[in-house]
Order: sequence, then structure tokens, then C-alpha cells
Amino acid sequence: DDKIDQFEFTVASLLALRKITSDDVLPIMDKFRELCDDSGFIVGPSGQSTDETMVDIEATKDSQIESDSTCERNLAPVTLSGTGSSLKVSGTDDDDDENDEE
Repeated sequence: DDKIDQFEFTVASLLALRKITSDDVLPIMDKFRELCDDSGFIVGPSGQSTDETMVDIEATKDSQIESDSTCERNLAPVTLSGTGSSLKVSGTDDDDDENDEE
């Protein structure tokens, strides 16, 4: 569909703020696709789909988060295009990276 949900918006915003990279998101999306059913949802332990199902996601690489309390947030304008797994964020230096999952 042509709508962006809160989770797609959140991921796109984190990419735009450079809090995460496409390389951080891809293994998470791969794990979700592996766990979800044909409807695109992960079925919870009770047999019903839920937004808050806890999933054990194995780290595929070591990542180091740099924190600087004096840094300013980058609030540059961002353009979201595409839908679902092909959501594209424009307006960042990450534009040349492949944000589209296959």
C-alpha cells in the first residue's frame, strides 16, 4: 500500500538522524521475514498475532554506539518514499546506500 506506518516512519527517522545505518536494519528485517506468517505478522505464543511479540534476535555483528552528550541532533528535512520493505529515505548522506530490502 502507499501508507507509511509508525514503525516504517521510526526506522526512516533513525536512519535520517544517523542513529542507525541500513546495515543495522537489514539483519533485523531478514529475521522478521523469517519469523512472520503469510499475513506479514509474527504469531504470538497464544496463536494470535500481536504487535508486541518478544523475539530473540541474534546479533549478526558487533556494533559500537558512540554517545556524546554535547552533540546536536541533525534535524535536516527528510523525504520518505516507497512502501513497506522498499521504504527509501532521502536527505541524508546515506542516500547512496541501499536502504531497500530484497
